Amino acid sequence: SRIPPEIGYLQNLTVLDIRESALYGMIPADLCEPSSSLAILQLDGNSLSGPIPDEIGNCSSLYLLSLSHNDLSGAIPSSMSMLQRLEILRLECNELSGEMPKELGRLQNLLAVNVSYNRLIGRLPPGGIFPSLDASALQGNLGICSPLLKGPCKLDVQKPLVLDPNAYPNQMHGKNRGNDIQRRLEHHKFLSISAIVAMAAAAVIIVGVVVITLLNASARRRLAFIDNALESIWSSSSRSGAPSIGRLVLFDSRSSGNLFANPEA
Repeated sequence: SRIPPEIGYLQNLTVLDIRESALYGMIPADLCEPSSSLAILQLDGNSLSGPIPDEIGNCSSLYLLSLSHNDLSGAIPSSMSMLQRLEILRLECNELSGEMPKELGRLQNLLAVNVSYNRLIGRLPPGGIFPSLDASALQGNLGICSPLLKGPCKLDVQKPLVLDPNAYPNQMHGKNRGNDIQRRLEHHKFLSISAIVAMAAAAVIIVGVVVITLLNASARRRLAFIDNALESIWSSSSRSGAPSIGRLVLFDSRSSGNLFANPEA
């Protein structure tokens, strides 16, 4: 069953011990009124879930608070620092996470604390009983910072916004190195394309030169063949005494007139 929220209306209730009662659900936020007389609250060994309500700070008369062996999650509320009469705090074997509120170090009457086997991290609250806690009261967490524990110490610190590029030289160096590699690849790619274009242009020029050279050589051979043929013809004509063939004779106007006037001449 669930914890009835009407319990908070019992102003004269001093002890509430409902350990191992098959309870489930969340702890009622109005379990304690500011004028509550509740001094002992024991809810161990149930299946209670959800966060510890901030209103737990209203139970100002508490000197024993035991919530162990449940499924409580979330952070330990800083409002527990209002429980100035608290002497015993048992929160072991839950799913509580985050750092323990440093305000808990103000609880000067606190004599025993057990937060083992949760998911807590970070530094212990300064002051009070916390610097002298035994390792058995802290073990089984994700990373509580204590010289008594051999496990890792994890701090819940958000990474700041980095405006200075020199703030993390290793990261910036890696980033710059990656940019350099990318620029080199792009440069090589550009060079490869340029080289291909240059090689293609050179090949075209070479082919053109070869073609022109072959055409010139063919033309020279044809001209040489014609010259040799003409020379052979002229040589044959000279040796045979035959009249010159193909010789062009020019006449002026007077010679042509006399020629036509005296055809027999």
